[in-house]
Amino acid sequence: MQIKRLAEDMNFEVLHGIVDCLWVIGEPISGYKEAVEMETGILTEVDSYDWITFLPMADGSGSYNRYFGRLDTGKMKIRGVMARKGDTPEYVSRMQQELFDVLAKARCIDELRTIKPMAQEVRAKYMDGLRSVDVKDLAIHQRWSTIREDVQRLRR
Repeated sequence: MQIKRLAEDMNFEVLHGIVDCLWVIGEPISGYKEAVEMETGILTEVDSYDWITFLPMADGSGSYNRYFGRLDTGKMKIRGVMARKGDTPEYVSRMQQELFDVLAKARCIDELRTIKPMAQEVRAKYMDGLRSVDVKDLAIHQRWSTIREDVQRLRR
């Protein structure tokens, strides 16, 4: 709450905060970073995004631990999506990674609109490929210990 108030006092728009992150809009971010470090004594790290998308939860609200966005370095930062999970089918991981590669080309919302047909082509390619994909690439891989823990939890 302390750094949220600091952001608001410095005229930053606070999008959301969780335990170790605060998403804000405003400039200069370097001034805010320095102010946070002076006030808290905690060294901070800043990720500056060209754009970011928070994925919806079941209730439709945005989930702040499930997101992807293009950093101002041109790289994508991806959290909480299937492609990052170890038990995701290879086919799904490949599709998502290919989509993220396309999205990484866009530096702003207008460019995202421009590349939308390219993203739709990737989606269509993988949807059409479902008919001929090797079933091994659709398998969900879980460790036996994880499955056993899930079964035990269900029995309780």
